[in-house]
Amino acid sequence: MLVSSFLEATLKQKTEYRRIFQDIGYAKDWLPDTMYISDYWDGNTVMVANFDEDIDFSTTTLKGGRLTGKALKAWIEEKVKMKYVDGLHRAVRLDWDRATTNKVPNYGVLLSDIEIDTKGSDYIVFSMADREEKKLDAKKPLLDLSVQVEDRSGNIASLPLSSVTFLLPMLEGDIVKWPFTSLLPTKEPIFQNFAFQLDEF
Repeated sequence: MLVSSFLEATLKQKTEYRRIFQDIGYAKDWLPDTMYISDYWDGNTVMVANFDEDIDFSTTTLKGGRLTGKALKAWIEEKVKMKYVDGLHRAVRLDWDRATTNKVPNYGVLLSDIEIDTKGSDYIVFSMADREEKKLDAKKPLLDLSVQVEDRSGNIASLPLSSVTFLLPMLEGDIVKWPFTSLLPTKEPIFQNFAFQLDEF
């Protein structure tokens, strides 16, 4: 289904098929029940923050924006750590511990001083990975978060992350033979794109 949709979008210029790749959750009723990783970009994408522009972790790549964090145990911009070496790109690492605070951990992007021409059909897209070292347990639910938007008038709406898809844990794989497998890391974070259409809020 993904291959045929790609061909329809690229060869026949049927743009309605692009939404399947923009938002994999849109097609979840038509796809096999398994893990999917989405990474969609097009020429209309406006980069708000890529964490490469400066050493101030409160500024956005888009001029005039601000990043905020509350009730976080750690808020650090760093190179993404893969299995064996640091990755080529940077990201923000957020740690929190609900057992140590009664406040809700929050990470925000403020664009109040920026004029962006948006429509209800536009998407808010961000890429995220889970770095927590844990064993998969089918009985425990996957990590879920809330995504909240607020307009200039103070109107607030939120959706669960799982309305698109769940955040997957780190994927594990051994590429060396025993006994060296116990000496080398076997997991690394896999970044997923999450796309929320503004009309859905």
